[in-house]
Amino acid sequence: MLVEAAVLVMGGLLFHEVVVLVLLQRGIRHTVERRDFDETGNGQYMVVIPVYKESSIIESTLEYFDSWASENLVESIYVVTTEKEARDGDYPTRSTVEEYIQEHESTNVELIHYPYNDGGKAHQVNYAVDLVENVEDYKVLIYDADSRPEPKSLQALEKTESYAVEQQYPVYTKGIPDGQSAWLAYALYQTRRTFFYEIPNTEKQFSGTAFLPHYVIGHGLSVDGSFLEKHPLPENTLIEDLEYGYQLDAEGIPVAPTYSFDICETPQSLSRVFRQASVWMYADIASNIRMYGDRPPLKPMLKSFYLLFWTTRTPLYGFSVLTLFFTVPWLGILSVSALILALGAQLHFLTKGLARIGLRTFSITPSLLYHYVKRTVLDSLPAVYLSFRLLRKKLYTDEPFYDKTRRNKDVS
Repeated sequence: MLVEAAVLVMGGLLFHEVVVLVLLQRGIRHTVERRDFDETGNGQYMVVIPVYKESSIIESTLEYFDSWASENLVESIYVVTTEKEARDGDYPTRSTVEEYIQEHESTNVELIHYPYNDGGKAHQVNYAVDLVENVEDYKVLIYDADSRPEPKSLQALEKTESYAVEQQYPVYTKGIPDGQSAWLAYALYQTRRTFFYEIPNTEKQFSGTAFLPHYVIGHGLSVDGSFLEKHPLPENTLIEDLEYGYQLDAEGIPVAPTYSFDICETPQSLSRVFRQASVWMYADIASNIRMYGDRPPLKPMLKSFYLLFWTTRTPLYGFSVLTLFFTVPWLGILSVSALILALGAQLHFLTKGLARIGLRTFSITPSLLYHYVKRTVLDSLPAVYLSFRLLRKKLYTDEPFYDKTRRNKDVS
């Protein structure tokens, strides 16, 4: 009975990876087919970059986006610092931005300082939107300090400009030096979700076949200024983009994928990857319950099943592999070989797909495959980290961090 259960579990896990492989290949192919951008990019755009403890990289970020403004691709770049960063009266990121503006005599970069010690990214973005004059005339592009969107990002946005909300999806390969197989494996594992799940699930909104609620990603998010004024980012959750996407989904507001990419970073160590994923996991559960608790049960039920599968994959792998190795060794070897083959095929299509899209090219090495397999098998360990984190810190609250009526509209 134990062996049969192990075979059944391993079969289900292998089936999942094969499905991911098929969806990954299809998602990459669809993306390549839709990347015929016009050489224009002359819309009314403004960039908003909320920052916190980013003094080490913000100068290169400003240089990158300032070049867009110099080419008249965007009107202005607003960097939104926060009072929360103050250390004994010192504001490292704010000071770096001020120095950049002064040294480069930049008229494109403007500094907005969020004057409160509480809140997060959503508060900073909403504060800036409230502050900027005539924001309703612009498309607001939200990026992080480590974002390096593709040069043709604005041309891609023009193809979907009729939609109030557009999403530029992430590829997490920025800054990875050659030879860093573990770091690259974590980045590619995170990037695969862009192609096998996020873009296809967003596309299914338009055909009405999306069974899982779609979410947005806070960096690479483009929103009409007038829409963002009426539908600000949610301020009552740590991960504002998940809940914002669920709000749009619940209201039937589509999000248009642009098929261009925000090249950004992923954590270098497995422990940091797990800490990051644990926050996403908790916020996903909380937002799912909050948005769909009183609605027809299909979407929350399917989402809950997916989250349950996510949180139990590692023990399921451990149970099935160990049971088969100790009872039917040849079957254990066969199942592990099949798993490695499926994950190796995923890596093949992912690396070749990134090259076809015109992004960075990578070679598959035994070390890269090993770390990719390890990352896959250990995927549910963030749930363990989350259980300890919840004992120490509350990550979600039903009340906003502050009252919008007490905002002081001062620009630095």
